[in-house]
Amino acid sequence: MRLLRTRKIIGSIHYEAPVAELVVVGAGRAGLSFAIALSKTRRVALVCRDAQRSASIERMALPVSLHREASSELSEAEVVIFATPDRALRAASEQWVAAGAARSGQSWIHLSGLAPPSVLAVETLEVSVASCHPLAAIADPLTLVQHPDWFERSTQALEGAFFAIDGDNPQVAIDIAKAVGGRPRRLDAKGRGAYHAAASIVANDWVALMAVGQGLAQQSGLSSREARQALLHLSKTAWDAVASLPQDTGLSEGLTGPVGRGDADTVRAHLALMEGLDASIHRALSIRLLEDLERSGRLGTESVSALREALIDEADDSFRQ
Repeated sequence: MRLLRTRKIIGSIHYEAPVAELVVVGAGRAGLSFAIALSKTRRVALVCRDAQRSASIERMALPVSLHREASSELSEAEVVIFATPDRALRAASEQWVAAGAARSGQSWIHLSGLAPPSVLAVETLEVSVASCHPLAAIADPLTLVQHPDWFERSTQALEGAFFAIDGDNPQVAIDIAKAVGGRPRRLDAKGRGAYHAAASIVANDWVALMAVGQGLAQQSGLSSREARQALLHLSKTAWDAVASLPQDTGLSEGLTGPVGRGDADTVRAHLALMEGLDASIHRALSIRLLEDLERSGRLGTESVSALREALIDEADDSFRQ
């Protein structure tokens, strides 16, 4: 492996620290997690422009070379991973070029699930581009340092995760995904939008559902802490119930609760406790569940009809079909 050497400063002592041919630009939760995961098997440089976050990362004493800015010192890097928000990807790659860190022959990778590889500023360079998106909810490693095993926890979300790969040099992205313990798969650009929407629904919308549920649980007298802990355990057991199903079994077979039992009276009682957006969310998702249950034949005709009547909002014709 060809190494470059970069100057690192601790206190007033300057020394030359070897770093690998791989640089991660951006030290948010994804970038930092990738840097930690990749540092287990290779030498990594991490670029973090935020002074406060950079200081926090420095205190973690990670086996990475930490930089506040991209510079020509990093120009020998063969692989550059841009781990910034989608809206900042182009600017980050332009800054990499302006800093003199870019050179022909580099492989550039970004971690977005929606943006095409071509979003990176490669017009005047002979570099390959690819995307390498982990289908995982990544915790910020800085929030995990309170745990004795924080180093291992920081990368657990990546291990075993599905990785969507695209680009003109996909093998480099595939190698990166495998290096962090992922399961890479080429994904056609035409399917990128649906893929990313699926990820958002499952990972992001669950957080909204937790917020609705926590609010309702607190109405019962539970504290905010008690409600969150109870519902997190419930969520885990619900996931486990679905995960334990055979792959060729419909997801509705893992369903519990009043909709799965055909209990229309309980559904009405629940809706009576909700109002506004919360009621609309519960109603819409329950109708979606009912459609799956009806297709699977799990519920009889009478139960389906009773549930449909309980779920239809008289003020919203969009639920009538």
